[in-house]
Amino acid sequence: MAKHSYEYSIYIGRFQPIHYGHLKSIQLALNTAEKLIIIIGSFRSSPSLKNPWTAEERKKMILNSINKKDKKRISFIFLRDRFYHEDFWKKNLLHEVKTHTHNSESVCIIGHEKDHTSYYLRLFPQFPFLETGNYKNMNATDFRSTYFFDKKTNYSAIPKTLISFLKKFKSSKRFLKIKDDYTLDKHEINNTTLFHNSNLKELVYSTFLFIYGPYIAIIKRNNKPFKNNYTLPIRLTEKR
Repeated sequence: MAKHSYEYSIYIGRFQPIHYGHLKSIQLALNTAEKLIIIIGSFRSSPSLKNPWTAEERKKMILNSINKKDKKRISFIFLRDRFYHEDFWKKNLLHEVKTHTHNSESVCIIGHEKDHTSYYLRLFPQFPFLETGNYKNMNATDFRSTYFFDKKTNYSAIPKTLISFLKKFKSSKRFLKIKDDYTLDKHEINNTTLFHNSNLKELVYSTFLFIYGPYIAIIKRNNKPFKNNYTLPIRLTEKR
């Protein structure tokens, strides 16, 4: 085995879905370290345009894009989002990494600082950071937009081994619900209070936490987006 600079490399991402840019980063990680730990974020997130595929599906997509030899050097961690509790998210990640690396001190983190949303890459000064760069300006956000809303999807950034799965997914109930959640036709817009009431110039959308003893109140949404999903109580008020 060729000599590597580190025992472990860490790669954090959502991989919604994995594309050739991700694969280039994975190859860099494997060239840099003996083993790679891929941390798949947004574990157990409710299906949405941002997170259409489960962590298990994303893991399978990654493995189906990698050769058999490299698969043996890769392990996975599923990590839940912790909105408004970044310290908790950071502690979860560090705990999982220490467990998987057996407290190794030879660990680096790789990734691409795309924009302000990539700030998390600098939350771990104990790990040397290696910039991967942006391969041919590929990003999963643009792909998802065309995948869900364009008549013809461009799969050029997607590994060929995944295209069949992605085409089949378009006929799934989850795909159709996500697309429906983010599509308001003219009739729906005209019958929505937000658009119909000309007196409401600017609205504030907020959720609140209602606690009763050992219970908290949640509601089931009756309207798009995320119809039939559960959420905290919501209130719309006119901005003063």
